[in-house]
Amino acid sequence: MEWLLDGTDTSIWDRAAIFGANWLIIVGTIVLAVVGFIFEKRAGIAVVVTTLFAFVLTRFIRSIVGRAAPQEGLDSSFPSPEIVQAGVFWGLVVMMLWWLGAPRLIWQIALELVVVIALVLSIRLLVAGEIWPSDAAGSAIVIALSLITAAAALEANPPGYFARRLAEKAGSPDTQGTIVAT
Repeated sequence: MEWLLDGTDTSIWDRAAIFGANWLIIVGTIVLAVVGFIFEKRAGIAVVVTTLFAFVLTRFIRSIVGRAAPQEGLDSSFPSPEIVQAGVFWGLVVMMLWWLGAPRLIWQIALELVVVIALVLSIRLLVAGEIWPSDAAGSAIVIALSLITAAAALEANPPGYFARRLAEKAGSPDTQGTIVAT
């Protein structure tokens, strides 16, 4: 990849690493799970299960494929665990916003930011020569599978915790006499 960079300053891409930092992903996932457990136990479980599913799926695929990374001395790069874990975490943030009933504009903006974050992290690793372009594509597939599984689990339960609570307090006619699962 050195021929591609030709002495180009890559410090801006190095700054993008904060969005995929291990400490941020670990602490953020714990916070998401705790918030999920506080408001709806099923949401907290979905966060934990989705994160573990993505981790196990990434390790499984890496053990099968075992393709060498572009740089010497790096482990297998397909799919990239850094991209997968960051993508799943930020995707779960958007899903939690949606599921807890944030306004549509908020979680749509968050979704667009997640796509940008995933692209920036992928480009950063490509520029650094740590992954192949197909590694980023494989990581996107693992992220999609993980988040689709989480969305299916959360879709089985009605979203909008705060909207349901406000409707209960207001005593709206469509919620009176109904049992709301919490």
